[in-house]
Amino acid sequence: MIKVTDAELEVLKIIWEKEKTTSFDIIDILKEKKEWNESTIRTLINRLSKKGAIIPVEKNGKTYTYKANISKDEYVIEESRSLVKKLYNGSLKNMLLNFVKQKDLNKEDIQELMDLIDKEDK
Repeated sequence: MIKVTDAELEVLKIIWEKEKTTSFDIIDILKEKKEWNESTIRTLINRLSKKGAIIPVEKNGKTYTYKANISKDEYVIEESRSLVKKLYNGSLKNMLLNFVKQKDLNKEDIQELMDLIDKEDK
């Protein structure tokens, strides 16, 4: 799985949302949302392109249109697995117990998890 920084993830989120978008659109959105300067955003786009996380699909003059080369679902699954492995020694049960103990899950959340577990057991 391609590793991306938190800043690079912000670029990917925009591309995932739009499916494909120009570098200028990414710059405009992040300049407003994060108040980053244009050169920073261009650097993030270039790093993602070099990593193979995004690919240019067309060029119009100096403007590139990019699409993601990894799906959001694929990325979330891999990052979730990495988090569980890193913080909970690979134990999803320990992670969930931690959330329950910390009161990060309300009764509805817990019931929904129990329903999912019951459904998977059948």
